[in-house]
Amino acid sequence: MIADTLETQRHLMHACEGETSMALAAFPDLVRTEQAARVVGLDISLQSEDPSPVYRSVTFDTITPSGTAGDARGASATKGERMLDGCARALAGLLVAGIWP
Repeated sequence: MIADTLETQRHLMHACEGETSMALAAFPDLVRTEQAARVVGLDISLQSEDPSPVYRSVTFDTITPSGTAGDARGASATKGERMLDGCARALAGLLVAGIWP
């Protein structure tokens, strides 16, 4: 559902289209959309998506000086609402299924 919602990237990154969309849906007053064009970051994989057998932690500022990964310019509250709803439904389904004792 997240990949189906995003238009500019394949997965979630940091301060990207996806995270910014969810923030716009949850707390729009805290999002500075006018800054989005200035802070386009690299396209990176998150640790859980990285198939490497060993992961070496690095500080985020060595990856991206702006603190962002991805591109927030395509973010919208509508996308954020869809992703938050989908994530909540997926989590509820896992809880109902009893995956956590």
